[in-house]
Amino acid sequence: MDLLHEVKPYLRVDGDYDDDIVILPLINAAQAKLTGAGVRKPDKHTDREDKDLYGLAVKMLVSHWYENREQEAEGRTQHVITLGVQSIILQLKAGGLVENSK
Repeated sequence: MDLLHEVKPYLRVDGDYDDDIVILPLINAAQAKLTGAGVRKPDKHTDREDKDLYGLAVKMLVSHWYENREQEAEGRTQHVITLGVQSIILQLKAGGLVENSK
């Protein structure tokens, strides 16, 4: 299952194309954020738990950005989402889903 079809129920979005053109760039940005943090995308060799954690991190980021599309001052909501995703990133790194630097 691709991430779009996992993210839409997480967002409670039933729509089709109109929502997809908003959500797909958010998914790409979430994946880029994880890559920038040193976490690589799961592949067929990645264990189920790491795949689930990666997907959850993407869903959390997309959900936050989707629900807060207007500019937001640094506040409690931003802090909470950052801590949640940061802990997932650390766990994925500890579990080996880390980008190899060559």
